[in-house]
Amino acid sequence: MTQPPPASTLEATLARLPDQPGVYLMRDARGDVVYVGKAQSLRSRVRSYWQKEAPGGEAHRIRQVIDRVADVEWTLTDSVSEALLLEANLVKRYRPRFNVRLKDDKSYPYIRITLGEAFPRIERTRRLVSDGSRYFGPYASASSVDESMNVVRRLFPFRTCTLDIREGERALARPCLLFHIKRCQGPCVEAISRAGYRADIAQVELFLEGRQEALVDALRADMETASERLEFERAAGLRDKIRAIERTMERQKMAAFARTELDLVGLARQDNQAAIQLFVIRNGKVLGRDVFLLDAMREATDPEVVAGFLEQYYARATSRSEEHTSELQSLAYL
Repeated sequence: MTQPPPASTLEATLARLPDQPGVYLMRDARGDVVYVGKAQSLRSRVRSYWQKEAPGGEAHRIRQVIDRVADVEWTLTDSVSEALLLEANLVKRYRPRFNVRLKDDKSYPYIRITLGEAFPRIERTRRLVSDGSRYFGPYASASSVDESMNVVRRLFPFRTCTLDIREGERALARPCLLFHIKRCQGPCVEAISRAGYRADIAQVELFLEGRQEALVDALRADMETASERLEFERAAGLRDKIRAIERTMERQKMAAFARTELDLVGLARQDNQAAIQLFVIRNGKVLGRDVFLLDAMREATDPEVVAGFLEQYYARATSRSEEHTSELQSLAYL
């Protein structure tokens, strides 16, 4: 077994730790990363591992490998929130044994709305790109995304093609079948203006955000306006859409207190594996449920496993409740 370098070398490293926020990597004598952490103060946090009492006054899983730690590296960040994001990325990169890790982290899908295009598309993706698009997720599986996409497709017509459609230009001579069955508004044949199409996409965003009641109120106001203008066909279409959305809302079999926005997390464990079940509640209604699998050492406590999941999941989540935003900020100081 390779022996670590003299304790004096490690002590010298610990003595140089700055009193600033950042991320630290603990390496063994072979140079392998065994643990990644973040701190508001690198000096106080890292040094605490070599004190008699474990961080937080409780037995900590990292104490199992303290004797193996040969070196500590650190990266300074401008804020604790930035350290939180960097920690999640480094855990994904190095997959250290003693960190709680989401399994198959790269594979979680999102729903993407390509707002950078004149006539946005709604699609499933596994890549986050800074191109002006808006992302909803991550979801635990492709089937979770498909279920949400099917609901959206039933309620809101949108284009699924990859044509380069520009305002004021006809992309096709004739529309496709989706236009004829009213699953697409036909921007390719100028059947709808850019403003009208973007208004429909804004409705999709409200729906995916869980703001169905606000969406229904807006649609009802549009319906009344259309009726006053004697646009009865358009008013009837809006009426049918309102009824479809309300039926979707009625199918919710679980509800919390009115207007509640929170994410509920359940934990199950066996050996070195863990499963997290996440319920997303917006405006008092359960919008979805996903199950995530994690690698978690048997010695890790339940709060540590949950905290590890929250840090990694919500560091890249595109939507979170107000309660969870506060909780995530608190975790950043652990």
